[in-house]
Order: sequence, then structure tokens, then C-alpha cells
Amino acid sequence: MSPPELPVPTPTALSKPFWDACQVHKLKIQTCTRCGHRMSIPEDRCRSCQSEDLVWVDASGRGSIYSYTVVWRPPTPAFKTPYVVAIVRLEEGIDLMTNIVDCTIDSLTVGMPVTVVFESRGEMVVPVFRPTAEDRDQA
Repeated sequence: MSPPELPVPTPTALSKPFWDACQVHKLKIQTCTRCGHRMSIPEDRCRSCQSEDLVWVDASGRGSIYSYTVVWRPPTPAFKTPYVVAIVRLEEGIDLMTNIVDCTIDSLTVGMPVTVVFESRGEMVVPVFRPTAEDRDQA
């Protein structure tokens, strides 16, 4: 019997550009061309000025851990514990909920610089973050 697969996101019409970019290992964020407001959750109009002139732009892929928790009891057997769920604040000023990988739980700190990497899950590719090279070397 093969191990259960991790759940994957189901793209919507609004989120499809984000997930399409992830497939080619790019992180994109939705931005209003009228006022410059950036959004972490795809919308059909700007939350700031209500403009419908929205575009997807490349994000730096760099940020820092704003908050995190360690999951010890998995919601399904597909998850290997422990794992980290975090809010990462991107350099662009928006927050993403994600996982932190490639480091020990004891080395995690709020404010730790992280960089996006992409993880394949079946046919989907999802963005996760790991400590920047300097921090990973110390972990």
C-alpha cells in the first residue's frame, strides 16, 4: 500500500495565475496598477481603491518569519510530523501562510530571514520557505 498523498490546492479562476507561476518556480503577487496596493489573497478588485486593474508581478521570494507554530498531531496520516506552519512577511509587505523546511525546529525564530523554494506535490507545485543560506549553515 502506498503512503497517502499530501493534499494539494485547487486553483480558482482568481488564483490560477499564482499557481501557474509556481509550476515554473516563480512567486507572483497580485498588484493594483492604479494605487500599487499588493494583495496576498487574489481578488477581482483592489482592496484599497476598488480598481479592477490588477496584474500579477514577480515577488522577490525573500521575507522573514512573522509567526509560526509546530504541528505535532497531523490532520491526516499524509503529514509527517513535526512540521512548521508559518506566516512569512515578504519583502513586498504581504503575508503568506506557508511551511518552513530545511531547518531544525529549535533553530526557528520570529524574524528569521527566509527564501522561497518550491515543492512538488503530485501535479502541483507549492511555495514553501527555508532559512536563507547564512541561517541554514548555522542551523
